[in-house]
Amino acid sequence: MTMFHLSTELTSVSVDSKNTKFSAYNGIIYSKGYKNAIACIGGISSVETNPECISIGHYCFYQCRKLKSIKMNEGITSCGTYSFRGINISSIGIPSTMQNIGVYCFRSSTVKNIIIMGGGPKTIQSYAFEYCTIEQINFGINLRYIDWGIFRNSKINSVTFNEDCPLSKISGETFLYVQYLKTIRIPKNIEQINGQAFAYVRSLSTIEFAEGSKISVIDTMAFRQTNISSILLPQSLTFLGANAFSECRNLRSISFARGMNLKNLGGGAFRSCISLPTVTIPASVSLFDPSAFVFCSNLMSINVPSENMNYTSIDGIVYTKKNDKLICCPGGRVNAMIFKHIIVIGSNAFYGCSKLENLTFEEGCRLEVIEDGTFFSCTSLRRVDLPTSLITVQQSAFSGCTLLAIITFTDYARADLGADSIFADCVSLTTISFWRFCALKNLGSSIFSNCIKLKTINIPANCTKIGDSAFSGCKSLSDIRFESNSNLKYLSSSAFVGCTSLLTYNVPDSFKEITSACFGGAQSITTVNIASMINIDRIGPNAFSSIPMTRINIGLGTTISLIDEYAFQNTRISSLEILSSVIISRYSFKGCSLLRTISVPLASSIGNNAFEGCTMLESFSIENTVTISSFVFKGCTNLRSVKIPKLISEQSSITIFSASPSSSMRMRKRILSTGSTSTFPIGLFDGCKNLSSLSIRNNIESISDYCFRDCISLIYDIPRTVTMIGNESFKNCIKVNNIPSDVQYFGNMSFYGTNIKKVILINRYTTYIGSSSFENTPLRIIFYCGNRDFSNFDKSFEDDSQVVVTYAYEQSTFCGSHAYRIQSNTCNDIMATNYDRIDILKKELKSHMKKNLLFLCAIDPLGLW
Repeated sequence: MTMFHLSTELTSVSVDSKNTKFSAYNGIIYSKGYKNAIACIGGISSVETNPECISIGHYCFYQCRKLKSIKMNEGITSCGTYSFRGINISSIGIPSTMQNIGVYCFRSSTVKNIIIMGGGPKTIQSYAFEYCTIEQINFGINLRYIDWGIFRNSKINSVTFNEDCPLSKISGETFLYVQYLKTIRIPKNIEQINGQAFAYVRSLSTIEFAEGSKISVIDTMAFRQTNISSILLPQSLTFLGANAFSECRNLRSISFARGMNLKNLGGGAFRSCISLPTVTIPASVSLFDPSAFVFCSNLMSINVPSENMNYTSIDGIVYTKKNDKLICCPGGRVNAMIFKHIIVIGSNAFYGCSKLENLTFEEGCRLEVIEDGTFFSCTSLRRVDLPTSLITVQQSAFSGCTLLAIITFTDYARADLGADSIFADCVSLTTISFWRFCALKNLGSSIFSNCIKLKTINIPANCTKIGDSAFSGCKSLSDIRFESNSNLKYLSSSAFVGCTSLLTYNVPDSFKEITSACFGGAQSITTVNIASMINIDRIGPNAFSSIPMTRINIGLGTTISLIDEYAFQNTRISSLEILSSVIISRYSFKGCSLLRTISVPLASSIGNNAFEGCTMLESFSIENTVTISSFVFKGCTNLRSVKIPKLISEQSSITIFSASPSSSMRMRKRILSTGSTSTFPIGLFDGCKNLSSLSIRNNIESISDYCFRDCISLIYDIPRTVTMIGNESFKNCIKVNNIPSDVQYFGNMSFYGTNIKKVILINRYTTYIGSSSFENTPLRIIFYCGNRDFSNFDKSFEDDSQVVVTYAYEQSTFCGSHAYRIQSNTCNDIMATNYDRIDILKKELKSHMKKNLLFLCAIDPLGLW
């Protein structure tokens, strides 16, 4: 109870004699009868407990910093939690009757000496002396149990246990981080030292086990990073936990008592004991893991007694009793020979042999298996020439060999490398050679990850699989060569992630389809090479979307059947040549803004928007008949010439109005090419502002919507076979000036902004003239000899245009303009002479001057007179 500990001026306290709960004595509040000390006042400097007291309660003397002396009476049996925490005395006696010291009892106090009377306490609860300035303590014969961390982070420098005390276990973290303890003697009845009991006690230089020690278990990290120089492990020991003596950098001698029954030795028990020169393992060991002595960089020999039934040692290297498996090489060795009788090099056998420089395989070597982690972190090994006999290399076998520069597999090598991370983090690796007729089938996940100096790799023809992240982080890798007649079937999409120097990539000739996965996640590839004389079924959708490709080279004789949608979209290629028959799907080259030339002379089909936005494309030609869809060259602003022998439109249509634009009766009519005539697809050259030359030899019947919109440089004599012209087909084509005589359908804005003649004759069979069809053109006089009603059509001509009709046309307006009637035979004359007898028209109009005065005034400036 902490009710008075901050009352530093309170020097006395009393309790009314009539109080039935509490009593007071010498500045301490007790329970009635003085059995339990409850709280000490904060203003006194010394105190003596009541002779009747048997227990010190929780927090009783908590933070009573003015106290310089505390005398506990005989008869006290226990001290509660935090009962003396933070007190400021230098010495305190523990009465002989004490049986239990509670949790955190003396935590953070300044007590230096604790004097235990008689046999002392039986139990000490967890963290009792944590962060205490205690320097020494002598435990009595009664001690049976100590809980976790009782001296953790304290200043203890001397601890003695009674040789005959019944204490059987030193609990975990008992002395963790203690910095002044130099020696410890383990009493004979101790059977177990728990995890981290003495860990990081860097001052501890001597550990002594009492004669007749019963110690059986030394658990995980029990003596890690202590300063011991030698250790004699008793005969009773049966278990050494992981890292039990790891990183004891001053340890020079380890002795295992004869007759010991220790079965397992491993788990990094003596890991990184860098001063250890030699060791002899017990004869009883039946399972030896090389990790027991990993990173012992000065260990030159590991000896095995001849009585051991499982292992033997030759020249300080441990083998199985049959000599067919190498188990462990000591970490201080510079040279190692793999004898011809060795079939297997065991897991972690050379793990952490940081001084190993030379690895030699005896002539006639029969080695078949290198197990996982075998040469992990052999940081001085520079070259490995693996024998032909080798079949299996397991996970991380050479990982972390930071100086390993050269690895070779000989002719007819049988090894497979399908395991993960075999050569990962070999940061000096520059060369890995697979000689002739290599049987390699697989390259496992992360096999060469972070081999930052590897520049070139030759993938043998027999390799069928390259796993995830196989070459990830190989930032110097610039040349990957797949042998011809490759059998590669699977390449992970992350195989080459982080290979930032890989600019040129040769696609394996085994691939029938090229997809984005073909590049293994490499993000810097600018040039792609496809081998000669192979057949590619398909270049898949977005095949090159993950790389900044600027060039693709297709070998002679190679065929590509299909370029799928978006295959080359937004790539930075400037040219492409495909000499085989090929289908080009929609959007295949959309946005290839640097594409200048493309040669696909045998293309059989081109999908819609295939070259949309190829702003640098200058010309396009095909040698055979081709099926073309809509908007193929939309936005190809630099396209100047197009040559197509014969065009078949796949998707061509014109918006057809059955009556007038104001009518709800309208439909979109698909125009299909026939054997003798063709149709320009929708928007075929939309926005090709530099297109000036167009050569398409077959008869054109229809020109679909938007076909030549904004082709401001186009000089094109519209074929006489054309009968239908769609919406905005020639909009803003300022150099187009003719209209075929047989056109029967003019879409909305079809000739808007063109340079057609001032006078035209509308075919009498014309069924539709769309809104604004001839606005913003020089056209001012329109002749129409038919009788179809155009009075309800939207305005098609400029405001000052004049429409001349015959008496067969009964309406007064024609497509938004006023209609003027003349004799029908005049119209016939003009049709017959193709306007050669325009003078006849002038005379005819003059004779009707009075009736047509406004009309004559309007046409006078147009040069008819």
